[in-house]
Amino acid sequence: MRDQGGLLPIVGIKVRALLAGPKLEYTECSVSDDWEADFHLKGKFMDIGRFSERMMGMDDATWMRHSNPLSGWSRVSILPLLSLAIWSRIWLGWHCIWVIAVVVIWTWMNPRVFGPPKSNDAWMTQGVLGERIWLARASHAIPYHHERVTRSLNFTAGLGAVVLALGLWKLDGGMTLAGLVTTMGAKLWFLDRMVWLKTDADREPLD
Repeated sequence: MRDQGGLLPIVGIKVRALLAGPKLEYTECSVSDDWEADFHLKGKFMDIGRFSERMMGMDDATWMRHSNPLSGWSRVSILPLLSLAIWSRIWLGWHCIWVIAVVVIWTWMNPRVFGPPKSNDAWMTQGVLGERIWLARASHAIPYHHERVTRSLNFTAGLGAVVLALGLWKLDGGMTLAGLVTTMGAKLWFLDRMVWLKTDADREPLD
């Protein structure tokens, strides 16, 4: 496959069936070795999803563990915990760095500490599997209505993150809470859309 407009190729999507135990499907995504590939997608800059996947070192085994609902739901706690850790500088001063470090370590460990789920029936599992399909959309296009909505939700989450960051910088409780609710609300809505995408992909495989 040749890249368009000088962009590096983002290669590969395969759907595998795990035969041991209940049927569980997942999507394997591989990217170019060059970090620039994570910042480009069909001529658009900053594909944050692919860049985050690369930063977290998410391979196939890690994604399978992350699709465990215990991993997915406990990960929801990370942004509130990180916000609290940053806010704790008013009590701990520079010692808040140690609290932030613990949250960062938990962020890294979370997709790795739980085993793969026994089935793919849970809402959170479907959402994580759908997210893998969404991440591979450069190779296998997803329906436009999903692309449009997820773009809007990610934009909303980004705005919420800016408000959250400003609130934490100014120690403004209202701004911090508003940013936190906006960011997390958009992310959960995004996950719900990923469940829908996974359902559509199961019904009619993507091209």
